[in-house]
Formats: sequence, structure tokens, C-alpha cells
Amino acid sequence: MNLVLLGIGLAIGIAVTAVGLVVMFRNKKLYEGVIVALAGIAVVGGVMMIDAQLNYNKNNPSDGTSAPVGIESPTVNEDPSGTVTPPAEETPLPATAEPTEVPTPTEEPTATPTPTPEPGRYIEVHKSDWSLVKPDNWNGSTVYLTFDDGPSVVTGEILDALKKHNVKATFFVIGNEISANDEKYIKRAIEEGHTVGIHAYTHEYSVIYTSVDDYLTDFNRIDQLLKDKFNYKALVFRFPGGSSNETSKRYCKGIMTELTQLMPERGYSYFDWNVSPEDAMGTLEPDVIAERVLKGLSKNRTENVVLMHDFDQMSPSAQALDKIITNALADGFAFDRLTPETTPVRHTVAN
Repeated sequence: MNLVLLGIGLAIGIAVTAVGLVVMFRNKKLYEGVIVALAGIAVVGGVMMIDAQLNYNKNNPSDGTSAPVGIESPTVNEDPSGTVTPPAEETPLPATAEPTEVPTPTEEPTATPTPTPEPGRYIEVHKSDWSLVKPDNWNGSTVYLTFDDGPSVVTGEILDALKKHNVKATFFVIGNEISANDEKYIKRAIEEGHTVGIHAYTHEYSVIYTSVDDYLTDFNRIDQLLKDKFNYKALVFRFPGGSSNETSKRYCKGIMTELTQLMPERGYSYFDWNVSPEDAMGTLEPDVIAERVLKGLSKNRTENVVLMHDFDQMSPSAQALDKIITNALADGFAFDRLTPETTPVRHTVAN
């Protein structure tokens, strides 16, 4: 505000205030004097407020040159010498640049925990939710791949195929097939979370089915071998020839009836099968083996236990696994390993 106008305004306000005071004290008119004095004070205050607003507008023009409230101006860097470094310029994106697409991470297979026994105890395999591979369209039926007669050079091929799909299986092994060179396959099967079960030590019917005692001697031999070499306690097993085999009649009548009652009492669960591609009955192509297994699976069964074989001539069976697993999963079947808690699939005993 012009200084002259400011002075005039203040003078008028002061004069009016003075008149009010005179009326109050000299003329003894209190009410009228207060009103006049307040009017003078209001004039002085109004003039000062107008002057302050004009000065603010002068110093803070609203023509867009000042930074908007809430947006910080770029900072500058100043070193001790006083040299000011301007902020680095941002490189503008090309007008046609599209937002960078963030790739969706690929889900890794569930890690398999390495079995660790309690101090003073053997490794045991029991039911675990992590070992079940279940598709979104699960039909309620589970496939249990089982391999008899190993270990062999083919065991590694089987383990590779299973690992590709993160599927767990069961290996019913023969004691006198566990050579020093093949021990690594048993160790790997245990470490990767598969079930190792007992088949026999000799697999010779004339040795194991002569009497109950002879069978137990053979069974205990491989049972102890697994404990000594692998710190592993097998809890599931499969009778050579299955519980329904009739060949045992040649050596001991009624032995299968006795053993199928005795072995569960001793804490072991035995499994037969309800799907078999008969891969050990001759040289078959992998596709033939796969098709036979897939055709044998049934959605009406909760457990589909597949009998396959693991010895040196069984590479086609290992090669068939990729097709078996891929197609069965697509058709809604899950995969898991056998444990003592699995509902057993058992044949009708014929001896």
C-alpha cells in the first residue's frame, strides 16, 4: 500500500479513537464514547490488514512461477568447497515405450525333506501330506507306482523320471541284488523321499516258501541289511509272487494263509497290486507299457497300486513313466508313495 494512503488511514483511525476517548471521559458519555473509540480502532486494524495482504501478494505472485504446495523442488548437491552440483536429469521414456512386463515366477516343486531319524532310531517312512502330488481336477483316486526286484542300473533311470515330475514311488527291493555299486540307488531313493520296501533277500520260492521259519529267516536278513547299511526301517513289503501265489503250494501247503496273518502282527503291512502292464513278461515298447498302465487305472478305486519291475532289462518301463505320469495327472489322478497308513490292496489268498 502507498505510504501516504497508509498514513492517512492510520491518522483517521487514531483521530476517531481519540474523539471517542474525549466523549467518554470529558463529556461523561460512556456508551457513545466506547462506540466511537471502537470504530477508530477498527479503522486502524482494517488499514493494517489491507497493507499486510498487499505486501504478501507482492512477494508471492500467483503467476505459476512458484512450486506448488506438496511437491518438492529438485535438490542440489553441495560439496564442502561450495561448488553446487545440479541434480541429474531424468531420461524421458520414448513416447512409444510400453510398461515392462514382469514375468510370472515359475513355481518350483515342493522340496523333499531328507528323512532324519530320531537319535537311536531308524529312518521310517509314514504318511505325509507333502508327498502327495495332486492335480487341480483330482478325481479322488491315487496312483501308487511300485517297482519290484531292484536295485539295478535302471533304478537311476526310474528315479530321474520320478524326480522330473516330483512324484514319489515305492521300491520293493531284493537283498542279494544290493551290490556295492547299487547301494547309491537305495540311498538316493531314501534321500528323495521314496518308500523302500522289502521284497525278499533271495526271491527263490524253493528257499523262502519251504516253511514259515524259512520265510522269516529270509525276511529278517534283508530287514537287517537295510538297517545296517542305510539306517532304514522298512515297514511295507510285498510277497514274491503276491499273497495270492499258488506256487508256494509246491513247498508248503497253507503257508500264505499263515504268513498273511503273521506279518501284520509283527508290524509290517503287505501290498499286492490291482494294475499291471506285465512289463516283465517280455520286451515291450515304452508306449505299450504306458498304455497298459493308463488303461488299468480306475477312477472308481481310491487306490491304484501299479506293479512294475526294476532290473537290468527294464529300461522301457523307466521310459514309460513320463507318459504315464503326464497323462494320469491330466486325467485327474494323484500320485503318492505307499506307507503303513495307506489302505492296503490285497489279493485273495490261494494257499
